[in-house]
Amino acid sequence: MDEVQQFAAELLGKTLVTFQTGPEGLPVSRIYIEEGTNIDREYYVAITLDRSKSKLIIMASSEGGMEIEEVAAKNPEAIITEVIDPFIGLRPFQARRIALKLGFPKNLINKVASIFVKLYEVYMNEDASMD
Repeated sequence: MDEVQQFAAELLGKTLVTFQTGPEGLPVSRIYIEEGTNIDREYYVAITLDRSKSKLIIMASSEGGMEIEEVAAKNPEAIITEVIDPFIGLRPFQARRIALKLGFPKNLINKVASIFVKLYEVYMNEDASMD
């Protein structure tokens, strides 16, 4: 716990520069701390606006735990995308297709797909875009 407090104190108030913030960065005003857990695999899943299509997409990769920009540069075929129709939303078959491409076992496909659909619902209901 002392180590957590030390790192948090060092980070609070500093400017964090990432791909999303741009070179000017943003100040760190809050930190969310959660107890660690053992992780077998990490996945990346996001819903974002594809400006070239002017539509939302769901983007996923089995190479989670890495910066998605780095994955895109080094291994773009590892990124799976599905365009989301703005009139009908993310369909269960699209979510299942993503789960299959990510390599989830067949007995988990529907559960994982349900999480993806709920992620889309949260995105829409909470206006969760990061403009």
